[in-house]
Amino acid sequence: MENQIEISNETKVKNRADAKKKIGIFLIIIFFIGILYLLYYVIFLKGYEETENAYIHGNQVSITTQISGVINEINVQDTQPITIGTSVIKLDTINYEIALKDAETKLADAVRKYYTLQNTVKVNENNTLTAKANLILADKNFKKTNNI
Repeated sequence: MENQIEISNETKVKNRADAKKKIGIFLIIIFFIGILYLLYYVIFLKGYEETENAYIHGNQVSITTQISGVINEINVQDTQPITIGTSVIKLDTINYEIALKDAETKLADAVRKYYTLQNTVKVNENNTLTAKANLILADKNFKKTNNI
């Protein structure tokens, strides 16, 4: 019986050594897998982000109009990149056409008033010349009648 106890103690010691060896190998493998994953993360995954509903707040510019008006057409989609010179919207031009016609009418009235004033100036200059001539004639007649 003593022999059996020695065998079982010897087996236990051998089994423990084998178990320690297997656990050591397992821990070494886990350590290397961790190192490989760390390298993979640093090289490939560090700058990678994934989401289902991402919205980036960069390189977006608000667009404002220089004039106001009714929009007839929108030629771009949300977050679509555009370049300089691209027509983004099309405004209804009827208000501006009416304003242009009104401005043309006011310009024509101003031109008419200008030429009317020019003619009035010429008439007044002629009247002034006539009045001067009448003054000179009246002065001569006065001197003639009074023998001066």
